[in-house]
This record gives sequence, C-alpha cells and structure tokens, in this order.
Amino acid sequence: MGDATTDTRIWSPLEFLKQSGEKICLMILNQPLAGCLDQLHTLWNKAVLTACVDGGTNELYKHTVQDFPQLVPDIISGDFDSAVADVLQYYKSKGCEIIPTLDQSETDFTKCLRLLVDRINKRNLQVSAIYALCDIGGDRFDHVMANVNTLYTGAQLSNIPTYIVTRTSIICLLTQGQHQIHVEKENRGDWCGFLPIGGRCASVTTTGFKWNLNGDAMEFGGLISSSNTWTDAEVVTIATDAPLVFTMGHKVK
Repeated sequence: MGDATTDTRIWSPLEFLKQSGEKICLMILNQPLAGCLDQLHTLWNKAVLTACVDGGTNELYKHTVQDFPQLVPDIISGDFDSAVADVLQYYKSKGCEIIPTLDQSETDFTKCLRLLVDRINKRNLQVSAIYALCDIGGDRFDHVMANVNTLYTGAQLSNIPTYIVTRTSIICLLTQGQHQIHVEKENRGDWCGFLPIGGRCASVTTTGFKWNLNGDAMEFGGLISSSNTWTDAEVVTIATDAPLVFTMGHKVK
C-alpha cells in the first residue's frame, strides 16, 4: 500500500502475502495463469472488487470453474477480441457485469484500470492497493512495456498504488519524491531493481540496498540498477526527482 498524505510515501508491496485485514482491488490480465494460482487465491481473498481483462476471463474460467466456481469477477471489460463468448455468457449468468471498452488508443489493462478507479471513487471503497495479476507479457516485449506504461497512467488517475504481480515479482511506479518501502525478509525474494524506464532521473538516492546511490543520475544508456539486492534492513528508501520503476522478487508460501 502507499500513503500519499505525507512527505514520504510509504509502500508495503508484500502486504498481500500477510494474514492481515488489507482490502484490495484485483485485476486479472490476459496472460497465462497456470503459474500464478497461489497468487490468485491469496489476492482474491483480500479483494473487495475484482475484474478480468478480456482474455484473462478465459484463464480464470479454465483454472477455477471446476474446483473454485465461487470465483466470479465483478466486472469483465475489454474489446473482447480474446474472450470466448461462451465464457462471457457463463459469467454474465453468474451476475458479472460485462463492459465493452472499444477505444483502441489505450490497452485493455489501462481501460479496465480507469473503470476500477471510477468504481472505487463512486462507491467510496477503502482499498489500500490495486493489484494486476499477470505473467507480465510472456514472450511479447511490447506487452511488457505496455503493462509498465499503464502504471504511469495509474499514477495520474489515483493516489492508490497499483502493482503488477507475476509468479515471482512485483512491479510498481515510484513518482517524484521520497519513498519508504517495507520489504520484510520473510516474503521478499533475493533480488530487486529500480529502473528509469520513463526517462532520465537526474538524482536518485537510496538506503538499505546492497548497492546504494547517492544523488546519482540514472538513464538508459547510462546507469541503471538491475540485479540489486538487500542488506539486513527491512525498510529501504528511494528519493528520486523523476518517476522510477521499482521491482522486486517475492515468495508465495
């Protein structure tokens, strides 16, 4: 989760793995779910609003309809070039709202995120984060970058932090400013990174990592921080003068 009301924004990307009362919003993207079923159930149990994005509906149906038929999303959206008609009809019969989003100027992920932020605001839902579950794009690098781009849109839509969760990793966008990230040893993976994907960061300062920065510039073609790792600290900090993508490994029990 994140707290945008203080000068330092607080993030707890591993909160969804804890036995806590955290309430979230969950999106299932159009990527294979076979390797992410533990994450699916962990996230679903904390979700007060759930959505499938187009072909993600097929994946949910394939992996849950027999053993977990109670997993019915609140919303299914997209241009429906991937979702199977019979699957859509099945979920519609279970009370799911089907919302076509035909605008091709944005991805289905981005359009669904807009819908969910609107629902959260209209219903005054108290959620700590929005999680998008996917396999990050498989072998389609353009899909990988499109998913990351949606994080930039999400930061403009709402102060609610948006995370992409994959089988082994978490990705979020740190906007300009001070950030404190809770990375408890119990659930964190061995690796992390912070990447200036959106453009040059003229000054980045960090604490708590094995390889820290002290006012250094970061940009592609220059310095980036991939394959970084942790010290004993369970809280790390990042101060950046421009948006910076943060990613880390996680462990699902």
